[in-house]
Amino acid sequence: MRVLRPVVLRSTHEAEIRGTRPGHRPTGPLRLSVLSRTQVATDALPSFLQAGDLGNQGLLAGSTRLLGAAQGARHWVAKDRSGEVCLISVLGTTAADQVTGVTCAPAAQFAKEGLTLQVTGPGTASEAYLLPDGYAGAARSVSGLVMVSDNLAVSDPNATGPSELVVGSGDSHLTLKNLTPTTEG
Repeated sequence: MRVLRPVVLRSTHEAEIRGTRPGHRPTGPLRLSVLSRTQVATDALPSFLQAGDLGNQGLLAGSTRLLGAAQGARHWVAKDRSGEVCLISVLGTTAADQVTGVTCAPAAQFAKEGLTLQVTGPGTASEAYLLPDGYAGAARSVSGLVMVSDNLAVSDPNATGPSELVVGSGDSHLTLKNLTPTTEG
């Protein structure tokens, strides 16, 4: 028997979590070179996730790339069938405690804001940020961000802080949404 547990999924793009964001089309270049490398076995999502059910219209077959693991979660990037870039986070280590969150955005929006996803499950939480290429160095100097890979940063999901985190400066900056601290987990 499968036990259902309370789950909190929060994103800067709340509608994507519910999958109800119709009518959005990608615009602008997608600056994520990790998507252009060949997919390897470790880039595949866990077998219990159906890629066709994730994102706004399902993820493109073969587009997932593992970004890294932190805070008890594994994080992937992918493109969905509508052309949006998606961040997928999976918490937990056993089938009984795994919780998944997904958020997606058009390329132009991603280029300005990145993606932020907070996932909370039984006894654990993760707050992850997907960054376009070229922001890893600047992100390392932002208080509260920890770089996991060139395109993935995490922060403490229970910490308070400013509502926005600015990475970079001048015309070359990214404004990440910093979600409010978790109340569960």
